[in-house]
Amino acid sequence: MRDIFIAFLVMCCVPAILFFPHLGVYAWSWISYMNPHRLGYGFVSTWPVAEIVGIATLVAWVFSKEPKKLPMHTLLVLIMIFMAWISFTTWLSSDPALSDPKWDQTMKILLFTLVTAGLITTKNRLVGLIWIIVLSLGFYGAKGGVFTIETGGQYHVWGPAGSFISDNNQLAMALVMTIPLMRFLQMQSKITLIRWGLGIGIGLTIFAIFGTQSRGALLAIIAMLGFLVLKSRRRAFALMASVLAVVAALVFMPQSWTNRMMTIDAYQKDQSAQGRIEMWKFALNIAEHNPVTGGSFMAFANPKVQQKYLKPGIEPRAPHSIYFETLGEHGYVGLAIFLSILIGAFYYGGRTIRLARGDPDLVWARDLGSMIQVSLVGYAVAGAFLNLATFDLYYHLIAIIAITDLLVRTALAHKNSEVPAKSDEGILTTMSPAVAKPKFTVLSR
Repeated sequence: MRDIFIAFLVMCCVPAILFFPHLGVYAWSWISYMNPHRLGYGFVSTWPVAEIVGIATLVAWVFSKEPKKLPMHTLLVLIMIFMAWISFTTWLSSDPALSDPKWDQTMKILLFTLVTAGLITTKNRLVGLIWIIVLSLGFYGAKGGVFTIETGGQYHVWGPAGSFISDNNQLAMALVMTIPLMRFLQMQSKITLIRWGLGIGIGLTIFAIFGTQSRGALLAIIAMLGFLVLKSRRRAFALMASVLAVVAALVFMPQSWTNRMMTIDAYQKDQSAQGRIEMWKFALNIAEHNPVTGGSFMAFANPKVQQKYLKPGIEPRAPHSIYFETLGEHGYVGLAIFLSILIGAFYYGGRTIRLARGDPDLVWARDLGSMIQVSLVGYAVAGAFLNLATFDLYYHLIAIIAITDLLVRTALAHKNSEVPAKSDEGILTTMSPAVAKPKFTVLSR
C-alpha cells in the first residue's frame, strides 16, 4: 500500500511539472533528499524516480515560456569548468566500468544544479525550494531525534538505505547543513506556530546528529553552531538556544557515546582513524604520480591504482575526506577547482550580506547569505572526514547563493536606475536597456 501511495505522489508530480517547470526542481529535491521511494518495500524502491522527474523538467522547460538562457554567474561557470574537468579525468580512467557510473551520477547532480539556477528566478521560488529541502531532510532530523530520545541514545541513527545519506556519518553531515536553512526560515516567518515548529525541528535535529554517533559530525556541529551564533541577527537568543540544545543532548547521551567521542583525541590508537590517515596518504601518493589528473573516479576502489600506489598490507577503504577524495580522483587541478567553488560560494555569501545591508526589502537575502555561509562551514568541517565531494545538497547551496546574489543585484539596480513595471504575475520585472526580456524578478513591496 505504501508503494502505491508513493508511486501515486511521484506520478502526480509529472503533469504539474509539464505546466510549471520550476516545480520539477522542487520534485527533484524532494526525491533526492527525502528519498521517498526508499521508504517503500516493493516495486517503487527500484523505480528511477529522479530520472522520471528530471526528464519531465527538461522537456517542460524547453517548451515553456521560461527563459532558456542560464544566468551568467562566476559560481555557475566554475561548476561548468568542474564538469568538463571530471569528464576529462574520467576519459583517462584505467577502469571505465568502475569510474563511469560515478561520473554519470555526478554529472546528473551538476546538471540539475544548473537547471535550478535557470528555473528558480524569483524570491518566492527560492524560498519554496528551501522549504522543500528543509522538510525533506528535516523529516529524518525529527525522526532521528525522536528515535534517539526514545532509545536513550543507545543506537545509531541511519539514513534511508541506498541513498547518499544512508550512512550515519553522511546523514549527520546533511543534518548539520540543514539546521542553518531551518534557522533562515524561522527568521523569515511571521507565524508563531511555524517559528516554534522550526525551533522544535532544530532541537530534534541536534539530537539526531548526536544519535548518529559520528565523531566528525560532533566537530562540524560545534563549528556550525558557533558560526551560526556569529551570523545571527539575534546573537544572544541564538547562543542561548544553541547552548541549551547541545547541553541537553550531551547530558542525555549515554556513556558509550561519550567514550566514542573521546577517541577523537586518541586517534593514534583508533583503528578507524588510522585507516583514514592511510587512505589520505594513498591519495597523496596518487597525486604525486598523477598531479594533474589524479586517478579518476573510484580510484580508491580501483585494483590497478591500489597495486601501484597503495602501501602493501594496508586494507583499501573509502577516502573519508572530500578534499583527499577530490585530490586522489582528479588531481591538484580538480582540487583547485573544487576549492574555488567552495571559497567562491563563501565569498558571494559575504557579498550578498554587504549589498543587502541597510535595505529593509533585502533583509531576507542578508539572512540567507549568512545561513548559507554557516551551512558551508558545516560541510567544510564534516567533509574533512567524509567522502561526499559530489553531495547534491552542497551543489544546491552553490546554486542558491548564486541565485540570491543575482536577485539582490537585480533589485538594487532596479531601485537605483530603473522604473519598476508590473508584470502579469504581480511581480516586478527587471528590464535593462540592452535586454528585451526579464532574466530575474524580485517581489514588489
